[in-house]
Amino acid sequence: MIYTVTFAPSIDYIPYVDDFQANTLNRAKEVSYYPGGKGINISRVLKRMEVDATALGFVGGFTGDYIQQFLQREQVPSAFIQVDSVTRINVKIKSQQETELNGPAPTLQSQEIEQLLHFLQLHAKEDDWVVVSGSIPETVTNGFFEQLQKSCALTGAKWVLDTSGPRLKQLLQYQPYFIKPNQHELGELVGDTIDTLEQAVAHAKKLTEQDVSLVIVSLGGEGAVCVSSDTQFLAKAPKGQVVNTVGAGDSLVAGMIAQLAQQQSLQDAFCYGVASGSATAFKEDLCHKEEVEKLVPQVEIQTI
Repeated sequence: MIYTVTFAPSIDYIPYVDDFQANTLNRAKEVSYYPGGKGINISRVLKRMEVDATALGFVGGFTGDYIQQFLQREQVPSAFIQVDSVTRINVKIKSQQETELNGPAPTLQSQEIEQLLHFLQLHAKEDDWVVVSGSIPETVTNGFFEQLQKSCALTGAKWVLDTSGPRLKQLLQYQPYFIKPNQHELGELVGDTIDTLEQAVAHAKKLTEQDVSLVIVSLGGEGAVCVSSDTQFLAKAPKGQVVNTVGAGDSLVAGMIAQLAQQQSLQDAFCYGVASGSATAFKEDLCHKEEVEKLVPQVEIQTI
């Protein structure tokens, strides 16, 4: 089983406006509503890949109800913890340029966080995966991750961290199995500017010496690199028209874990992950399995 954790889920409200103007009335020609949050995206993609996954996190109010109903319609299993605060709404205006307005992350109570930790300690077993993705509220202390790491070490489960900023640097000490910074986030993490492939690989390699087994670095148009203690791959992504980058990184994570959980090689998993990210980038919503598998042969993998 794969468990995805989204501390701060949302409803993503996406209005499409021909010519968005500030300080005046704008009318959307169409709108979309999706459950937002990186972990939720990963669970939705894994379901489409026919891989068992359960979405975890915290939801509340009418917006939290909508997220659970949406996932039920897609037959995505979930075990959310109910909280008093209303789950946030993020507005993403699509026009000539994209404008975003994100609501604040929830203020989680210590007993709610403890409830999530207890669930993971009870359910995450050998060969399971726990994927912690997205922003991490300040009320979720490092102690949560210390206990998660100890539990995974005891049971044989693997945990994955996909976040950014100061928390990513703080949490490396708890030995996530892999992390997935982009080029800019890697620079922030190591305190350097990453301008070249060689720099990205060198800094990722140093991170694998700190008990992180895998580092995946997305390089924009240059593709992505996958670095472990003894392997380095560069992937050139398929060519296509980018429609939507939201969820592309989450799809990469989902594709990789789907393959690794099925005992596929690291190279094959990386290839499938890059194809998954591209498949999502080429459409409005998240990718489906058949779309990914059409792109897999177009991904070029080089050993570096």
